Amino acid sequence: MHSRREVCLALGGMAADAAGSVRAASIVRLGLVSGGDRSAAAGFVDAIVAELATRGYVEPQSLEMGMHFANDFLDRVPGLVMELSGTMSESS
Repeated sequence: MHSRREVCLALGGMAADAAGSVRAASIVRLGLVSGGDRSAAAGFVDAIVAELATRGYVEPQSLEMGMHFANDFLDRVPGLVMELSGTMSESS
């Protein structure tokens, strides 16, 4: 089970990416920032990837995922969101 904080951080990362530059219609870019580490977010990420696959979004054909993890250092989250936003817009 994921904490409210992890879900909010993940949604914040997605919102930051959505606010970026115009995306190509053929590839959806999804950004994820977690306050935890990769292993703690694995179930959440797997669930997102599985649901997107049922809707036809599969890496790398139609989905590009960018993931950053703060490893429980929550003061890193704002910088990770900015970094992710920059890398996701560079790849468009």
